Amino acid sequence: MYWREVSVSQNIFITGALGFLGKFFVKDLLNQEPDANLYLLVRGKGAASAEDRIRAAGLLAPNVRAVSGDITDADLPDRAVELPPMDEVWHIAGLTTFHESKREQLVKVNIHGTANMLALAEHLHCKKFFHISTAYVCGICDGPVMEDELLPNPVFRNPYEETKYHGEKLVRESTLPWVIIRPSIIMGHSETGEADSDKMVYGVVRAYHSLYSWITRDYRDR
Repeated sequence: MYWREVSVSQNIFITGALGFLGKFFVKDLLNQEPDANLYLLVRGKGAASAEDRIRAAGLLAPNVRAVSGDITDADLPDRAVELPPMDEVWHIAGLTTFHESKREQLVKVNIHGTANMLALAEHLHCKKFFHISTAYVCGICDGPVMEDELLPNPVFRNPYEETKYHGEKLVRESTLPWVIIRPSIIMGHSETGEADSDKMVYGVVRAYHSLYSWITRDYRDR
């Protein structure tokens, strides 16, 4: 999931580490970059601190530090005084819901949250900013859309696409060196079949993978 030809990073700041994509990303990163220092932005939940939640997710390690907070915190850039300069910032956190009733929350997370992270990254003298966007920033359109193209005035199906579009636009307009990654539909782990949700197609894919594994295992055991 995560790779580079030459391992050079020392300090890496990550949002969304407890989400489906973020959790696998951090685990792979710990395996591939064992000497890197990871700073995970995680909010506390109830009586559980940020560190408690990282531990419960199986992500706590000697080189992993919990940074308590949320991307929507207005004072997020002020956290820079507590942290060393960052070689990389990976902004994986985002809100994925398609209902119009959630527009205000989507704007808060996907647009204002991204702006906060860009401000924090600048304060941390970030050498490269990685932003997880979506293939659906293209909106509704006919014909191909180039890999690095951001259409000027697309029509969107829902507020999720629209807010991710404006979040990506903020990254593109920043002065930071950036990389934008546009996944399509993340259905689950390609090897284990683990999926993010039992809803819609995700649960079906997981059930199919389990059935396929059971059938092939039964066949091999004969």
